[in-house]
This record gives sequence, C-alpha cells and structure tokens, in this order.
Amino acid sequence: QDNWDCGSWLSLVARNSISITRFVDRLQRSLPSSAPKEQATGVCSGMLLLTPSEDTYQGLIQHLASMESVPGGDQQVVDTYFKKIKNPVKLLEVETASFGQCVGKAIPGGFVPTFVHKSDWLNSCFHVDASAETCFAHPLGRYWHENFCSAISSAGIGGDHLNKFCSPEQAALWQWHRELLEAPGMRHEAGRSRNLWWLIGGTCVLALLLLVLLPASAPAAKPPGERGRMNL
Repeated sequence: QDNWDCGSWLSLVARNSISITRFVDRLQRSLPSSAPKEQATGVCSGMLLLTPSEDTYQGLIQHLASMESVPGGDQQVVDTYFKKIKNPVKLLEVETASFGQCVGKAIPGGFVPTFVHKSDWLNSCFHVDASAETCFAHPLGRYWHENFCSAISSAGIGGDHLNKFCSPEQAALWQWHRELLEAPGMRHEAGRSRNLWWLIGGTCVLALLLLVLLPASAPAAKPPGERGRMNL
C-alpha cells in the first residue's frame, strides 16, 4: 500500500511542511487510535513481489512507451499495466510492509511490520551517511545498522567509508532504543510518559488555535439599540 500518510488525512494535509508534519506525527503518536488495515489504494514500489517473466518485462516496456506522461513514476506504470491486462496488483497488509513513519502509530495491533520502507518521512536513518545520534530515537536504528553491516560483510563489499561505518567503534554507538520491545513482526509499544506529555501539549495547542480562530469567524453582534428594530 502506498500509505505514505499512514492512512491519516491530517498527515496528507501537513506534508508540505516538514516541521508541521513532525508535530502532527508526534501528536498522533500520543493519541489513542484504531489504525485501519487498508490505508491506501495505490501501489508502492518500495516492495514488489513479481514472478520473473520476459513477457511481463516486454509488456511493461511497451506500456510505458504508449503513455503520454508518467507523473506517478514507476508506481503508476506498474499499477496501470497490470490493471490493463486484467490482473491488478494485490496490496500487502500494513502489518507485512509499511513506511517507517507509520511504525508505532498506524499499524493495527501495535506491531512492527516485517518489512519497513525508509526510516521516516525523510529517510534520515536508513542510509550509509546516517549517524548513531540521528537514529537514536528510531526504534529500528540499531536493528537496521546491524543488518546492513552484516550484508556488507557477506557480500564482501569494502572501502574506507563502509569500513568506518561498520567498525566496532561505530557499532558501539548504535544503541538499542528503549521503545523497541520485540523484533520486527512482533508487538511494539511506545513509552507512555512521553505520549502523555505530547497529548497534553497537543491539546493545549489545539485549544489555543480554536480560541484564535473562532472569534474571528463569529458574526459581529448588533448594537443594543438596533436589536429590537424592524424594517418597515
């Protein structure tokens, strides 16, 4: 599912400002909610399961060549091609695969998805230039670092940058986050005290916004001398 907004219209509205998006994200994590299983109808190509086929490949190439424009990128090509051949893409449940920003707030049952696409809105953690300090707050920071470095070792890939990134000294800096109680595929629960403070703070901010907006939108009251008059 292309659930970039984690099934929340509020996240979709706030996506043009990363500061507002982060505030809305933290506020949503502090509120009790029931996350739906179906959060989007679009296809996300962050994870696809395809049967290798020369016919499918050629069909995708020909379909792309016939399109006037592709504003939705590869996802649009894949989605529209399989709809064209009457075999639409079947979407995975968010418990199986989801965006990193949805972990801990928009996965039914509070589970960590088996496959997590990007670490957050900006993918600030799951890349080779990420730092332990940046990823400390992410529940999957060290989990990603360990698996990435294990893959590098198994593949025999090296270089000064990667060797430093995966050195024992760096590995010691990547600590397990206190909110990751179980491995991916198991239940994840956020710290209650932090959520309580965000709930209180978010409620205060919303109350202030209502106080500012409501008086400005309310109709002006008539002067006392005009209330009883009638037009003749």
